[in-house]
Amino acid sequence: MAELKQVLLITDGCSNVGADPVEVARDLARQGITVNVIGIIDYGMIGEKGIAEVQSIAQAGGGICEVVKSQDLSYTVQAVTQQAMTMTIEHVVNRQLNQMLGSNRGLQALSPEGRGEVVEWMEDLSEQTPLKIILLIDVSASMKQKMKNVEEAIYNLSLSLQARSGPSEIAVLAFPGNVQDPTRTISTFTREPGLVVELCSTLQAQGATPTGPALMEVQEIFGTSHRGELADYVM
Repeated sequence: MAELKQVLLITDGCSNVGADPVEVARDLARQGITVNVIGIIDYGMIGEKGIAEVQSIAQAGGGICEVVKSQDLSYTVQAVTQQAMTMTIEHVVNRQLNQMLGSNRGLQALSPEGRGEVVEWMEDLSEQTPLKIILLIDVSASMKQKMKNVEEAIYNLSLSLQARSGPSEIAVLAFPGNVQDPTRTISTFTREPGLVVELCSTLQAQGATPTGPALMEVQEIFGTSHRGELADYVM
C-alpha cells in the first residue's frame, strides 16, 4: 500500500527569511507531497499580504488553504487533513477513469449507480490508505498568544488519526529553529498522541518566519514520493 504524504503548515503571517515558500511548495507537489496551509487570523486579520501568501503556498502545493480564528483551529486542522486525503484520492481515481473510459469527465462519465459505488469505495479508501503527515508550526514571535490553541489542535488531530482504520503517523516541526537550522523537530513520526502533545507543550514563540527554508526541511524528511504507487494500489 502506498502512503499519502501531507504537510500541514500553520502560520499567522508572512515569511521573511530565506527561500520563496511558494516555489518550495511547488517542488513538494511535484514529488507527490500535498502542502496544506492554515492561516490564523490575528485580531480579525492576518493582512492582505499574509492571506495572499498562504493561498499561494497551498495552490502551488496542490493542497487546501483555510484562514481561521485561533479558537477554530482544532476543528479546521482535522477538516483540512481529511479534505486533502479525499481530494488526492479523487484526483487519482478520476485520472484512471479517464484513461479507462477515454473521457475527460472522470466520475461524471459513470452512471448514477456506478458513481455512487465509486464514491463509497473512495470514502473507504480515504480511511484505509496509510498516511504520513508533518505538521509545520510557525512559532515566530507573533504566534505567542496562539500556542495553546496550536497544542490543542495537534492533540485532537493525533486522536482523530489514531481512530482511522488505516495506519497513520504524525510528526511535528517548528520554525524558526536556530541559526544553523531553520526548524527544530518537536516529534519524529509517531502514532502516540499523548507523546506528541507532551512534546508540543515545550513550544515557545520567538524570532523571524523562515517558511521557505522550513518547507525545504520537510522535503528532506519525506524524500522523493512516487504518486504512481497510489494509482497501482487504488485500481
